Amino acid sequence: MFEQIAAQMVRLELNGGACNIKSADLNKMYLDCKDFDKNCSKAKKVRKTLDFLYKCFTQKTPELEWYAVITLYMIVSSLIDKYVVSGIEEEIFNWFIEFETYRRIEENKGEDNCDREILNYNEQTGHSTDSADSLQRRYDFLFRLLLEYIPKLELKDNIRLFSHEQRLAIYRKNNGICQIKIKYDGNKCDWDNWQADHIIPWSKGGKTTVENGQVACPACNASKGDN
Repeated sequence: MFEQIAAQMVRLELNGGACNIKSADLNKMYLDCKDFDKNCSKAKKVRKTLDFLYKCFTQKTPELEWYAVITLYMIVSSLIDKYVVSGIEEEIFNWFIEFETYRRIEENKGEDNCDREILNYNEQTGHSTDSADSLQRRYDFLFRLLLEYIPKLELKDNIRLFSHEQRLAIYRKNNGICQIKIKYDGNKCDWDNWQADHIIPWSKGGKTTVENGQVACPACNASKGDN
């Protein structure tokens, strides 16, 4: 099982994100990568991600089911690539334990009374857990919750545009409602027609974080400028 999970992590890293990690896919990877260099950049990235996870989970953690480990690997790999991660190991551990505690409480309420997002997550962990679609859905959901838990998490290199994961968290944080209210008063935005706006403008030192992000409809955002 450990070897299979390790192989799945390597395949995810080679692909650069969610992909099918079924046995047939792993077998193909072994055949295609017979000359894989254990000192190549991808191999080093796998070690770096696992080293970071080891710093997050310094003790035996029974909540770390294999499907959770795979999703956490994807999240941490993305964090290392895109965000400033120094010193957040304990926060990641606390976030994960709080999430798993909440998930188990919701499970005990029964299907009719359970948080619908938790219900959907549980379905993704119970069926086709090694498919690209299931992995992507779990990744999107948990990454969004992590960014809501650590809203000050900052993108590297002073990046101006919000990442996809940040946009998800901002949209849910504001319930898709425009916060600027210049042209319209609390306009409800569809997912395909809204803009992630810096509360404190980026040009004036505002950080590209969920904490400093808000939903803006295109009309209101165009009228705002740097005001």
